[in-house]
Amino acid sequence: MSLSATSAGPREVVIIGASLAGLFAAAAADAAGARTMIIARDTLPETPLARKGVPQGRQPHVLLHQGLLAAEKLVPGIREDLLNRRCTLRAPSLGSTSTAGCLPGYPRTRRSRRLGRCWSSWSARRYAIHRQTGNRRHRYGRSHSWPAGLLAVGDAYCAFNPVFGQGITVAACQALLIRDALKHDSSRAERGPLETRRLQHRIGAAADFPWKVATTEDLRHPSSSGSQPRVQRFFGLWTTQLARLAAHGDRGAYLAFARVYHLMAAPAMLFHPSLAFSACRAAVRGMPEQNPRPRALDALMRSRSA
Repeated sequence: MSLSATSAGPREVVIIGASLAGLFAAAAADAAGARTMIIARDTLPETPLARKGVPQGRQPHVLLHQGLLAAEKLVPGIREDLLNRRCTLRAPSLGSTSTAGCLPGYPRTRRSRRLGRCWSSWSARRYAIHRQTGNRRHRYGRSHSWPAGLLAVGDAYCAFNPVFGQGITVAACQALLIRDALKHDSSRAERGPLETRRLQHRIGAAADFPWKVATTEDLRHPSSSGSQPRVQRFFGLWTTQLARLAAHGDRGAYLAFARVYHLMAAPAMLFHPSLAFSACRAAVRGMPEQNPRPRALDALMRSRSA
């Protein structure tokens, strides 16, 4: 997206891409009183339909709880609208999407780490394939030649393996940062390249923890390129142990996982002393019997296959 100020009239914002990331950014600009133009390569349909500009459009999607809160601030009433359209509030599942970036000309300071695998889901009685499963991140804004008023959000900045369901939430949180920057200190966002880079850094920071989650998990698989640093390897082993505790009915482990994954708590919550005690107790006494499969999940699967 591009920001510009005019001597007369409202601020002008141009957004490239009508993905959810682009639409959230448009809502953020509108809340700040800007005049907004969205440029999209697709002709947008009148009804909800998959289109080429959204590569995961046929897949199930996930909005983490922090993302739901952010989306509600940007588009008041969206939660109720989603529920009215038979969306369900459930634990994390498959999916996330936003338009791919179109800023290739600036340096990339971190190579993407990709897991070459395909996930599929049952949609409209046909298999729909995830064709883009890599994790890709650009470090836009670090270059001193980065122009004033240009911001990269959504997949233009950081694209996740869609199986983790993080993309929509990160895009909504990034849009909130843009709204606040434009609304509460409108002049600084347009003051020059330095202020733009600072805002871009904050936008990038919103993707830091979800990026660590996605790459830590993907790098555990032999089909992935790259290797895990020791700290990342330890984090992966520890979260695997916590996942086992949660699956066996440890409420503390489950709540820590849910709150951190939904971006409602800091990652330090995963290292609470009570969780370490639970892990040590399980190592001595063994894991309790695993929780049974929820009946509601069986009913949902039967309804989807009918």
